[in-house]
Amino acid sequence: MNPIPKILFEIWNGIIRDEYSNMRINSEGKLEALLFARLESRLLDTGIEILVQPKIQVDGDSFIPDLMLCRDLEVIAVLEAKYLPKVGPKAKRDIKKLKSIATTRPDPLYVLQRYRGSASTHALKFRLSDMPIFVWLGLYNPEMRKLKVPFFKTDDVECLSGEFVELHAMTKESDAPDIRKWINGIEQID
Repeated sequence: MNPIPKILFEIWNGIIRDEYSNMRINSEGKLEALLFARLESRLLDTGIEILVQPKIQVDGDSFIPDLMLCRDLEVIAVLEAKYLPKVGPKAKRDIKKLKSIATTRPDPLYVLQRYRGSASTHALKFRLSDMPIFVWLGLYNPEMRKLKVPFFKTDDVECLSGEFVELHAMTKESDAPDIRKWINGIEQID
């Protein structure tokens, strides 16, 4: 089994327990920074590189996932995070884009270029791995918008290659968030 989902579960639980519950997250940007820092620390010697907000083209539209995990010019995970502790998430667009990446498999998925003068054409081209992980993480209030979770249904993922991971932290009044997780539409119980 791929270790990335388990690592993400542990990091997500730690962020919610240590950071959110102690009032140290004030924005989606802070949540993304914490995800990056904890992933960077955990994956330091694994050869996995983390790209932050890479702009990719999917079905003619631009999409900027929050993080992409890459190894040897292969994208092994695409992450999209939401921070809306007082309201319900607007996840439809994110889920649609993640599914679109899975079905269209653009090649290359991402091109990283560095400016080295006007004649330079040096670029790194990243392709989607054969078994990528698509991750949606959200901290939100489920009472404000009636949502049907998980967002990735088992029917959706049967025809797609890869894993679809959802990490939810559902806020409640006067209580710690309820943390739930799914892989390919199946809830994971600790």
